[in-house]
Amino acid sequence: MNYVEELMILLGKGGFVAIPLVMSAIVVWYCLGYRAYMLLLGSRRDVRSLIRAAQEGKISQPKGVLQRAAVAGVVLLQAPKKELPPFLDEVFGAISAELGQFSKLATALVQAAPLLGLLGTVTGMIETFDSLGSNTLISQTGGGVAGGISEALFSTQMGLVVAVPGLLIGRMLDRQQQIIEEKLTVMKDVLTQEVEV
Repeated sequence: MNYVEELMILLGKGGFVAIPLVMSAIVVWYCLGYRAYMLLLGSRRDVRSLIRAAQEGKISQPKGVLQRAAVAGVVLLQAPKKELPPFLDEVFGAISAELGQFSKLATALVQAAPLLGLLGTVTGMIETFDSLGSNTLISQTGGGVAGGISEALFSTQMGLVVAVPGLLIGRMLDRQQQIIEEKLTVMKDVLTQEVEV
């Protein structure tokens, strides 16, 4: 058997919720991968040294969010004193919005995955009780009592396999986003103080 046939057999064990769960898993991992790339890329230096490096022209190609913010902030230092805070709010607000991209979609799918697994569990148990009610232990498709219980357990497992890692990694990324947003706030304050000096 080739991989496609094995995959189809595996998806058949999960009932009709298997395909939505697999699609949810793909989307969740894409969202989490994108967020991880955005949040973990770049320098780990403190805010003042990033601003100093941007002022000295040492950041030619900003790799991370904080480096991009430092370069943009230093460029905005040339603006008139009164106009700097609104410009900083606009630029840093756009950067903050970019950090949260795909967060809500990943969270919604992670929360929906166990419910989809539960739906598969319920349909599997209905198949089991239908088989018991009609005294059919094995159907033509390999269902019956064993098939219903197998579908119920497999769909529950699939829902949890999507949800648990997605939840844990999503929480870690949310914490990293919070840290970066705090650093952006500090960076705005430092840049505003430099104009006032």
